[in-house]
Amino acid sequence: MSLVYNNDKPIGKCESYSIDKIPGTTPFVMLTNYEPLRSELNENQQIVLEWLKEQVSIGNDLQYVLWEFTDNVYEEPAEYSVSEQTKAWLELTEQEQFQVLAAFAQWGLEQEED
Repeated sequence: MSLVYNNDKPIGKCESYSIDKIPGTTPFVMLTNYEPLRSELNENQQIVLEWLKEQVSIGNDLQYVLWEFTDNVYEEPAEYSVSEQTKAWLELTEQEQFQVLAAFAQWGLEQEED
């Protein structure tokens, strides 16, 4: 899944996209399986949430995903290239971090229902 941006702000995600050009019109974007993002989360929260969801969706065990994420966040930044989701997490307040975890838990519960 890819994040979809409008004016540099994430507004949704899609499986794939293409840009179509029809003579005499301005180009337009075709999105496949578009889902709007949770509007109550800010950009950094959304980056972290999407990474967590992606890791579980590709088959990684929940415990492993959480361990890997926290391990990456708390390693020395000089030892590796800091990922986008790590940077995003470190810029969140504790309350915003709890909101991400709550949204992730809610998403996980919804997956079990399907």
